[in-house]
Amino acid sequence: MGTKGGRSAAKTHFRRRAGGRTGRTGRRLAALLTLGCASLAAAPAGAIYLNDVDAEAVGGVQNWYDSENQFSNVVAVSIDGLSHCSGTLINSRTVLTAAHCALSEETGVVLSWFNEVEVRFSPDSTQPTANDRAITGVAVNPAYAPAGYPYNDVALISLARPVTEIAPVTLATSPAQLPAVGDVVWVAGYGEIGTGTQNNLGYDDRRRAVTNTLGQIETLPDGGYLLNLQFRDPLNPDDPNYFNLDAPVPAWEGLTAPGDSGGPLFMVGPDGGLIQIGVTSTGGIPDPDNPDQYIYTYGNFATYGAVADHADWLAAANPLRTTTAAAGAFAWSEAARWTDTLGRHETPDNADGDFAGYGTLGRYYEVTLANAAQVRLDLSPTIDRLTLSHEDAQLDIAAATRLEVLLDTALAGGSLAIGGALDTGRLLQFGGVVSGTGTLQAAWGYVHAGGTLAPGAAGALGTLTLAGDYAATDAARLNVRLGAAGADLLAVSGTAEIGGTLAYGLFDPAPFGSYSVLTAGEGIAGAFAALAGPSSVFASVTAVTGESDVALRVDKSRAFASAGLTANQRAVGAALDRMDPESPLVASAAWLPSLTAARGAFDRLSGQGYASLQTVLLQDSRFTRQAALDRLRAAAGGAGAPGMQVASFADDGTRLVEPTPGTGTDLWLQGFGAFGDVAATPASAGLSRDIGGFHAGLDRLFLDVWRIGAFGGYSHSSIGAGALAASYGIDTYTLGLYGGRSWGPLALRLGGAYGWSEISAHRSLALPGLAESLTTDMSAGTGQLFGELGYALALPGATLEPFASLAYVALEGDGFREAGGSAALAVSGLDTSAGFGTLGARLSMPLVERATLGLRLDASAGWQHGWGDTLPALAVRFAGGPAFTTTGAPLARDTALLEAGLVAHAGDRLHLGVQYTGQFGDGLRDNGVEASVRVSF
Repeated sequence: MGTKGGRSAAKTHFRRRAGGRTGRTGRRLAALLTLGCASLAAAPAGAIYLNDVDAEAVGGVQNWYDSENQFSNVVAVSIDGLSHCSGTLINSRTVLTAAHCALSEETGVVLSWFNEVEVRFSPDSTQPTANDRAITGVAVNPAYAPAGYPYNDVALISLARPVTEIAPVTLATSPAQLPAVGDVVWVAGYGEIGTGTQNNLGYDDRRRAVTNTLGQIETLPDGGYLLNLQFRDPLNPDDPNYFNLDAPVPAWEGLTAPGDSGGPLFMVGPDGGLIQIGVTSTGGIPDPDNPDQYIYTYGNFATYGAVADHADWLAAANPLRTTTAAAGAFAWSEAARWTDTLGRHETPDNADGDFAGYGTLGRYYEVTLANAAQVRLDLSPTIDRLTLSHEDAQLDIAAATRLEVLLDTALAGGSLAIGGALDTGRLLQFGGVVSGTGTLQAAWGYVHAGGTLAPGAAGALGTLTLAGDYAATDAARLNVRLGAAGADLLAVSGTAEIGGTLAYGLFDPAPFGSYSVLTAGEGIAGAFAALAGPSSVFASVTAVTGESDVALRVDKSRAFASAGLTANQRAVGAALDRMDPESPLVASAAWLPSLTAARGAFDRLSGQGYASLQTVLLQDSRFTRQAALDRLRAAAGGAGAPGMQVASFADDGTRLVEPTPGTGTDLWLQGFGAFGDVAATPASAGLSRDIGGFHAGLDRLFLDVWRIGAFGGYSHSSIGAGALAASYGIDTYTLGLYGGRSWGPLALRLGGAYGWSEISAHRSLALPGLAESLTTDMSAGTGQLFGELGYALALPGATLEPFASLAYVALEGDGFREAGGSAALAVSGLDTSAGFGTLGARLSMPLVERATLGLRLDASAGWQHGWGDTLPALAVRFAGGPAFTTTGAPLARDTALLEAGLVAHAGDRLHLGVQYTGQFGDGLRDNGVEASVRVSF
């Protein structure tokens, strides 16, 4: 190991000087460089100034250069292919060189012609390559002064386009990484060639590399370091030996010369790789015969600025910015939402530098969405690289914008929506979702190795155009939607290598037919490994791959009617089978996923709720006739009559009389309310119903035996059919006549009424790809005639009245049409009738009898039998379809009727009553309450 020694010779910088050029040709040396401390004796790539022994071994230094391009990241800073200086690629956009290569000694600013520099990567800089780049800016270390070199003699150059095919050098970042004095190092460059005894053999613009031994680590006043080497004669290593080294001269030893300025000084790292520790700055010793000239033969020594001294400046000046989006929603142009590795906030958009003064580097961005950011592109920027890695990251390229990514766009998570244009070198998708209806230009192709590609937009089917090639792996998923207007489409201009899963869904009802989902202008290879989509009872889907397109074919697999179990379901299915298959309703029904879903859907489509309304109107007609019969019983003092509000006037209008048995003219009012349901049957859905209303009337006693009157009423019903997703509201207005008389214990009661009903209906329909809200308004009329016979029997402490009643009820209504979509029905009209017969008995039992206070229990029980149109039916049709019959909830044939209540009176004038009413039988349950007040005048 040698010892540190002082610097004793004047030096010159190694920038290439103007002057004559000597062209050289020669054979390439077929030697390989092995990077490792143990193998440094192996033949390296050619030298710059190479020692005589090795130069002679290869037939001359001209024959020794980096013919295998092993130092590919050492570059020529050239003019028209002729090397001016050397440098190293430190990242895809940046070359590190010497400050004095760019700065004019005369003017103290960047050389006027430096903007014409081209960075070349070939081992022979006169031979262009695809990696060669123009430059967009330069930045000289601001601490550098031309009169003070080699101190701070570093500069950066920004490249016009990124370089990706060549690995950058590894830079030392700390002085602790420096090797020890006596360790073997490497130098490289495109400079002047010579040997240990031959000075200035000219330039051939070839890259050479040689070994040497670190002679001195010189500490500067500011704490920095200079690294010094000497060119020693392997045959006489101590003649001279300025640094008093006792280390042997390594094989292929040499040293840098003019034209090598800015080139690297490498050490061998722990893993055997090269680490750049210095930048070539100065060297040479004065020629004893000509002090104005320098020689670079044996005895020459050179100085290199330590790279680690400038780590902070290199990081700050680096033109390649890695910037990350903050979480949250924002526009691309909001600079404050972007942060680079040094904490700076800039809108990512590449910009070139300039060459004024000490120069300015360009700015180039590698953008990452590593947070839950939702970014909307509001300008058309250019960046070097784009990565989406967070699962909630979103980038929306709006329709009027264009994002240019010069290198790769990588998607590992999140979503990329292309509404405008994405121009990228390559799209690499490993996860997340790519969607849109814009244009994706991928010069190096779209590699779909995972995640989902979903052409189209959220609100519309669409085509995503890919200008380039497409290649999918087994982990890829292509999602398309089918609809009435066609399908989402991936249109590839180049070749398409398909694989993975082809998944389909519904945008809206998709008819039977063929749907193109992928086209490739230069042909398709491979096949999708799996086909995924919603299951269907009626549709079968197959993928058909042609030479240049992939289509999904949808065929009908069974008749709709075959799915039905009930008459309604079969009727709906048969109607669908006969309709135009392009109908949205038919297309939607085709995608029902199971027999159970199909049967439920057919029930909802059938309109059976309208048929069931007929049952409800027929059954609820009882409230009208019951009000009239109750009034007649009350007026006659019959058993079981509830209390009523009755006003009785004498003929002269001056005398008030007891309303029971009643004489003269009477007014009455009765309120009612009930709730109930009709149970579902295997063929029809159940219903629930709430009703409330009142009746009021006027009657008079004629011939002292007949009580005859007129009455009217109003009621509102709310009806729900949950299984049908339907609801109905009915407002009914009623007018009627009634009359009755008694022959001792025998009573006859008669009446008739007509009700006008206004009905509103709402149905919700949800089928695959189809959701509709259907509404209509209609009118109906209900007429009825009724009569009752009762015979009062006196019992100990009570009165019992057996009775028998008959009623005939007829319902009619005009036809109507629903509004709201393709499933809307046209209904022929309501038309049904039924008869009701009832046998029963009523009981009245006083509980308290006082002059000022009384309480009575009233109760009744009966059996009602219905006949006629007990199964309501309607003729309905879909638009463009045949008519079919739908049936609703049946009318109860046999029903138990129960009533029980209390009537209280205070004196002779005030009566309060409350009564429960109920009906039970044949799936019918109905419970009601009547509350009343009767005041006698």
